[in-house]
Amino acid sequence: PAFCVGARAVLTGCHAVSDARRARIRTDRGETYSVVGVLARDEEADLALLQVEMDAAFPRRLTVSTLEPVEGRRVCVVGGPFDRDGGCCPSYGVVLGKTYEASTFRVRVPASPGWSGAPVLDEHGEVLGVTQALVGPVTLAVGPSTVKALIDSGSGRTAVSMEKAAARGVYGRPE
Repeated sequence: PAFCVGARAVLTGCHAVSDARRARIRTDRGETYSVVGVLARDEEADLALLQVEMDAAFPRRLTVSTLEPVEGRRVCVVGGPFDRDGGCCPSYGVVLGKTYEASTFRVRVPASPGWSGAPVLDEHGEVLGVTQALVGPVTLAVGPSTVKALIDSGSGRTAVSMEKAAARGVYGRPE
């Protein structure tokens, strides 16, 4: 999954595009757009901020929560499992708490392979995190401060083309 965080910017899992020489984004309305390039990436957090080629800005964008995940907080993950034809579906769950790494947290939510890079939304529809991996019945997610830092680092940058990013070996160091 990928989701809109700026006028022409989407956020997704870094591993999903790390070797791609080109990519396309398909919206929930079935519209497709070419990815121009990489604005920013964080391999450790498995996040990539991509610039999308389109005539107008995305009509709907998600904002990042200013609140940190708290144990017991109800959340909704909007993902696209491999067994669906590119569609997204919501899955509801609860925050279980932080992990040993301060920037990640655990969520109990029904999920399946293909959900990494999906937004974890709080009760206000803001991004509380981005899913990284499934570990049994638990989903690991990167917290809002890491997500916001990546978005801020890509703001105002010129995108590195997907082809150049893939050819660099160490995935796309935007300059």
